[in-house]
Amino acid sequence: MGKWQKEIVPKVLDALEAYSYKPTVRGMFYRLVSDGLISNTFKTYKSLVAALTIARVNGTIPINAFVDNTRSIEDIV
Repeated sequence: MGKWQKEIVPKVLDALEAYSYKPTVRGMFYRLVSDGLISNTFKTYKSLVAALTIARVNGTIPINAFVDNTRSIEDIV
């Protein structure tokens, strides 16, 4: 996980500053793939998710840096 925190997370931070909106994690994944920084595999995607989770928990990346449009909140009565 060290490579992710030392090399990829700083690239994610740089990319976040370039956005005028909050991207999805999947969108960030494809940006990193497009930039040639990571490979386009499911294993790499899961590694990115894990690295970004750690970075958000430890405060390196803001906890609300990404949006998740696939989930909705339903009222429970």
